[in-house]
Amino acid sequence: MENLTQKYGVVKPNLPPAPLEGYRVVVFEKKQNGKQYKAILNPGDTPIKKEFRFFSETPDYECYAISSDPNLNFCFDIQLTLSALHQYFFLTCTIYYHISSPKPMALAFDSDPLLRIQEELKKRLQENVLVSKIQMGDIKEHFFQVKDKILSYTTLNQIRDFSGEFGIIIKEINMTYNIPEKYLALERKKEDYSLQNETEFIEEEERHKKKRKEKEDKNHLLELNAFEVHHSQKMKDIESFHEYRRQMAKLLAEGIEKIVDRIENPESLKKAVDTSIEVVKRVVGEIQYEGGNFPEKQLNIAPNEANVLKTLNSAPLDEAKQCLLKIRSIVENASIPTNDKKILFSTLNHLYEEIQLEDQADREMIEKSIGRLNEFINKYSKILTHDIVEQTRRFKEKVNQLLYLSRQISTGDVTSN
Repeated sequence: MENLTQKYGVVKPNLPPAPLEGYRVVVFEKKQNGKQYKAILNPGDTPIKKEFRFFSETPDYECYAISSDPNLNFCFDIQLTLSALHQYFFLTCTIYYHISSPKPMALAFDSDPLLRIQEELKKRLQENVLVSKIQMGDIKEHFFQVKDKILSYTTLNQIRDFSGEFGIIIKEINMTYNIPEKYLALERKKEDYSLQNETEFIEEEERHKKKRKEKEDKNHLLELNAFEVHHSQKMKDIESFHEYRRQMAKLLAEGIEKIVDRIENPESLKKAVDTSIEVVKRVVGEIQYEGGNFPEKQLNIAPNEANVLKTLNSAPLDEAKQCLLKIRSIVENASIPTNDKKILFSTLNHLYEEIQLEDQADREMIEKSIGRLNEFINKYSKILTHDIVEQTRRFKEKVNQLLYLSRQISTGDVTSN
């Protein structure tokens, strides 16, 4: 195996006993029982010359040049095994050092000091990984937190003491990690699987949401169609009533004409007059009171605004008021933004007050408030029950009928027809 200490140029062996720039040369004199330290030659010193001896062998020297660079470093990879599932990862360690004493380094050169430091560091780091029970996820996600557990302060001091035996002073040890591709591929598979599950869940939720929306739209369409049918029937009924009123005058004239044709004597004249007056009262009463729902039958009562408003009957209006109060009660306890609640409460209060005014009601204010109420019902249809939505629809019908009749009064259609 190649000597790492020599490979990195820290020690150069087998040199002559002469100074070398950038190195301190340690000179040993070879003896029969080994080698004996003689001197250290720094750059600029005088080389050692071989001495001729009469009574002993001429000395032979063994020299090692030890680097004097204050910023030495060497880098190596070590494999560390985790306790869980026998997984492993790699650490790239860089040791920054300098040689403070060249003599111990020269004496230990044959044992390769850098390799011994590398092996000692690996052994201690492996022990720390197992004792700390570090997992692969810790390495990947929290390496800078577990790094102090892998290379603790105690371990660093132990390595410094160990390297001091070779005259080496370790200044710093840096570490970076590398996880084998097979473990990263496994994690990516897990992430892909989780992502796939999450995507499928979102798509399923979107499908359910779409179905719910379609169902709600269908229900809304059915309610809208039912309202349109109901409204259409109402308009037909109103138009039929107006047509009936238009025909009544003609029928009344024809009836009186027939009664007049039958007058033959004073008694029949009196009877014709009484009958005509009774017929006129009945017909005019039906026209004025839409079928005679009220007992007043006087001919001198004009179909004014108050009379028409009474035809709405107070019960539907009371139902509308109760509906508004019920909506307010539900909204107070519902999870609806405070600002929306304030707007709705203001709308409900305006509607309630306008209904209380009856014939003095402001039609534009009612229409505007109903528009706001309709927007709110659509926005929070999931919170409001079907019963409330249905009551609201009926409430809007009654108020729309009130508005329609109010317009009839204001334009004079009721009296002209």
